[in-house]
Amino acid sequence: MTVKLPQALRVEAFNEISAERFNNIYRHRRPVLFKAILPESVVNLWHEKTYLSKELLKKEGKLEVMYALDQQNFMDDVDFVEKCLVSVDSVLNTILKSTNGVDSEKLDSFKSEVDSQSLSSLQPEDDQHRRFYYRSHLSDSMLKDLDIPGIRNSLFGDRANDPTFASESKRELTRLWVSTGGNITPMHFDRCHGLLVQVYGCKRFVLVHPDDTSAVYPYDGINGPSHGAKVRHIGYSYGLNPFSEDDIVYSELVANTLARFPKITQADIYIVDLKPGDVLYTPPGYWHEVTSLTNSISVTVPWDMSPFELDSVPTNMAF
Repeated sequence: MTVKLPQALRVEAFNEISAERFNNIYRHRRPVLFKAILPESVVNLWHEKTYLSKELLKKEGKLEVMYALDQQNFMDDVDFVEKCLVSVDSVLNTILKSTNGVDSEKLDSFKSEVDSQSLSSLQPEDDQHRRFYYRSHLSDSMLKDLDIPGIRNSLFGDRANDPTFASESKRELTRLWVSTGGNITPMHFDRCHGLLVQVYGCKRFVLVHPDDTSAVYPYDGINGPSHGAKVRHIGYSYGLNPFSEDDIVYSELVANTLARFPKITQADIYIVDLKPGDVLYTPPGYWHEVTSLTNSISVTVPWDMSPFELDSVPTNMAF
């Protein structure tokens, strides 16, 4: 029997965009992808172990990483992860040993997991291959090299320094994310605007409009985080070519997802695959699931809604 989710919809993508267009069409309304925003020289720098080791090295030489309890789904919550100290060298050796074919645009590790047509295939082979996530603040050099303020401020043009129009991106909330291939951040929403800057490897975002909240089976805040949803594995369920009607996944995975969460077929599902140098904007309240298609390094840049946006808070954020 052939089973599949609704045809995936594309997130609009631009190589560049004017501040006027961003603020009038996309800001606080819908996601948009900025292609290859980072200079190639910067992307190449973030592929170097010497650079990353220097910037991540702590006094004790250890990093606190998160291991998912189910070795699959990551959320900073004791019900989802345990935290352990791991050496910087060990983390980087694992992450940088391969981009899993990103350069040739063949996401081999993802393909093998989808082709195996089994939920069990999402599990690592043994404890030595446990997936992990590392999250931290960025060093001064990292912020400077990526030009995070410049990327964000370009979206606001002449009003970038007007706090009533563009709330400040607080440095302490700008985060670095280092993940092994196959990691999933379960469906959730953020109460702020956000940019995700992809600097190494490839990530897949699945996005669902706040109006389709019931279709993602949100938690009630008692049995799970109030900003989280129960639906799982949407990113994997679309296969390598989510916009091709011929790329149908015949799998236990899709059948299981549809059996457990049938209302997901009522949602408009947007998918975007980020490569090194890409930047994705996500509005407040937009549901999103994130899958590391390969080993990955990315940076998130949040900022609060401005006063005039509080008059149109997404309904799923009103509780």
